[in-house]
Amino acid sequence: MRNKKKKYKGMTLVEIIIALAIFAMLGALLVLAGVQIDKTMQASNKLKKKMLVEAPYAANQLDNYKLSDGATQPFATEPLTIEVKIGEDAANVNGYLRDTEEIIKPGGMSDEEEAEYYRKANSRLNFKFIEIEEPTKPETKKP
Repeated sequence: MRNKKKKYKGMTLVEIIIALAIFAMLGALLVLAGVQIDKTMQASNKLKKKMLVEAPYAANQLDNYKLSDGATQPFATEPLTIEVKIGEDAANVNGYLRDTEEIIKPGGMSDEEEAEYYRKANSRLNFKFIEIEEPTKPETKKP
């Protein structure tokens, strides 16, 4: 007589454990991706806050460089001196205005394309962001 083996249908315990381990690893990867997305969103929101703070300042600075015909004066690479008064003490600050055309002007463009490029570049206006201090929670010492 032949020894007949019973054929069991379904999964073995080892197969189930392996499947659970794979699902656990995939879940961990999803959590890590979610954390990275959250950090990216926080950085993006911080940058938007900086832009909102600097936008009025940048708009006012552009008006300061308008010529009589309403055109915006390009920045020159010439030294300038600014007197800054903090309290009762005056301090001299030396700086340079730079023509950003040297930095951003692309080559091989027609005059119309170049004019459109400068319009999109916000009339060669450079944004300089300020640091916004985030309020920190005081650390509490555990006894």
